[in-house]
Amino acid sequence: MPGAIGLPFAFVSSETLSFGPAVWLVWLFLGCAHAQPPPEPPFTPPVLLPRSSIAAILAHRGDLQLTDEQVQRLEERDDALEQRQAALRTAFARPRDGEASKQRGGQEGGQSPAQAAQPPGMGMGGGRRHGQRMASEPTARRPDPKVLENQLDDNDTHAYLAAEAAVLTEKQRDPAREIAEQYREALYDQRDQAARRASEGH
Repeated sequence: MPGAIGLPFAFVSSETLSFGPAVWLVWLFLGCAHAQPPPEPPFTPPVLLPRSSIAAILAHRGDLQLTDEQVQRLEERDDALEQRQAALRTAFARPRDGEASKQRGGQEGGQSPAQAAQPPGMGMGGGRRHGQRMASEPTARRPDPKVLENQLDDNDTHAYLAAEAAVLTEKQRDPAREIAEQYREALYDQRDQAARRASEGH
């Protein structure tokens, strides 16, 4: 029996090689097509996380064996924390809204803030301003979202530690803190993924 060479999908004898390089190209193409990597998995929306570390341990009330009184006290503290967080978000957005209103007010009056501050003879078509570019108007400075995230995280940490000391028993504190730490890690991962998608334009 003539010698044989093993190739993908078939047993090819040495006589087949007499057809020349074309046969090799066909088998090479089939082998490469078979080895293509699988397509990327479709995008899946992020998991809905609890709103706070306190809410995370409330979600595990059965595992922690929380009493009804403990649940009520933790819920009250979580509601108070959410009110503080909402006020912080509002205060964080307020300066930007104020600057935008100020600029709109100046433009509706017929002049921009930069035009209103110009001395006589410096307007459109007047003296030294003629043929020159108008000064750019001041733009509102957008706050850094990281500043807000850090303050929200600080509030969450302080509220959790106060609740742990005032509500939980010694036996409950270690497993509860582990749950809170897992929640914070998942929150940080979710923020990082959102930032990467935003930078990639997705």
